[in-house]
Amino acid sequence: MKLWLNNSLEDRLAMLQIAETEHPGIRQSAIEKDWWVTITLKALFQCSCVQSLIFKGGTSLSKGFDLIKRFSEDIDLSIDHSFFGIEKTSKSQREKLRKLSRSYIHSTLSSELDNNLRKMGVSGHRIENVTHVMDSNGVLSPIDSDKDPTVILVHYTSIISQSTSYI
Repeated sequence: MKLWLNNSLEDRLAMLQIAETEHPGIRQSAIEKDWWVTITLKALFQCSCVQSLIFKGGTSLSKGFDLIKRFSEDIDLSIDHSFFGIEKTSKSQREKLRKLSRSYIHSTLSSELDNNLRKMGVSGHRIENVTHVMDSNGVLSPIDSDKDPTVILVHYTSIISQSTSYI
């Protein structure tokens, strides 16, 4: 990862071209996005809740067992309920847990993620806490504080034109 960060834009583009040539069928944009997924995971696992993070990663598990041949589009994590000091035995405790979790993710985790990426020398990104959802009529409404999942988007500036630029 440091190797990537220490190279010029021109060298990074050349690295992507070489990787695409060596791995036919894998687009440069997918390789670049995979780098962002990897560096984001590294930054997440340096956050204060690291001992309570649970990597769900169904895509990665399926890839590991050679069931699929694609890259992850997102990062699926959970924070163990014990981090918040709550046992999830009743409906009210689960609702309380979801509220605490959403608040922590939006106020602390996203900030720590951004700071960790910057400490690693990563730039060209923006962290977005998803707080609204669009209904079937195109109307934006706030997400209830006790609804799962809580989503953070990491927008990044792609060095490749016309590529998807968030995870």
